[in-house]
Amino acid sequence: MDIFGTLIARPFGWVFWAILQLINNYGVALILFSLIVKIILYPLQYKGKKGMLAQQRLQPKIKDIEARYKNDRNAYNAALQELYSQNGISPMSGCLPTLLIFPVMIGLYRVIRQPLSYVFGVAKDALTELINELSAGSADAAAALAGMADGTTPVNEITMMKYLPETSQYFIDMKFLGLDLTQTPSFSFNWLVILPILSGVTALLMSILSQKMQEKTLGTQTTDQNRNTKMLLYTMPLISVIIGFTLPAGLTVYWIANNVLGIAQEYLLQLQMRRLMRKTEEKEAAEEAVARAAKDEARDRNREVQKTIASGGKKKQQKAAKKYKLSRPRRSSSDDEDDDD
Repeated sequence: MDIFGTLIARPFGWVFWAILQLINNYGVALILFSLIVKIILYPLQYKGKKGMLAQQRLQPKIKDIEARYKNDRNAYNAALQELYSQNGISPMSGCLPTLLIFPVMIGLYRVIRQPLSYVFGVAKDALTELINELSAGSADAAAALAGMADGTTPVNEITMMKYLPETSQYFIDMKFLGLDLTQTPSFSFNWLVILPILSGVTALLMSILSQKMQEKTLGTQTTDQNRNTKMLLYTMPLISVIIGFTLPAGLTVYWIANNVLGIAQEYLLQLQMRRLMRKTEEKEAAEEAVARAAKDEARDRNREVQKTIASGGKKKQQKAAKKYKLSRPRRSSSDDEDDDD
């Protein structure tokens, strides 16, 4: 078994198996499974959002560096790296957590697509024996599973689940709200057609709400960003609908639950990002106020010393100048500009 199966799919399969021990219904189990997965992956989602927020706040400074070093790529890269280092940000802080989610999603897909292999741990040889056993017990099963045992057609474990007797240790109730989740929706009128449509609608709602909340947190996007966002806004829901008509209904139920929970998750993430941004802005404002107060105090002290030097005699001027030289803090160019005001 490959890395996705061993490190990701099988552990999540145990979680799905535990849910089935509490409630032996495939549809309800998929919804609860989606909720648990969201909770498990939430720290990665939070870290990714936090990294994106940190990089977004640096955009004005990054654009300034681009303008300053537009003809010197090496100087630009060095200045950009220094900026990230000063702010404690990794260039991959916004992307890496999101990228780590993709292999997890591949593993999750296998759990839902192949429940016998990853939830119940049925080995490949035992799977072939089970196909032969089900085919021998029913003409309908023999027709539906034809070619799976000898490998001429791909093994469809969800289709196999339909023909398992209730006495089987692998039996799961595949009915949900009166719908057979082993069936694949078709364009002919039946109640299953609702599922791909709901999948597309919930995906569209999640994309719209995510965009609106992100704009409220980070501000309006640039023209290029807005164009790319709008493209994804309608493309992904459309793909979701199309794929929903090619796979068993159980997978579409998982996508719908995942989309609905994703809306709630995005709302919670954006609230946390706004709170984090507010705290960061308050901290920066406080630090800036302290720095400005210290600079104003040093400037006022220097002016008093200079007045003392100017108003005293030569001996007093030398004494005050010596004291001024020893006590005054190191001055920056910004201090000199303030003195000129």
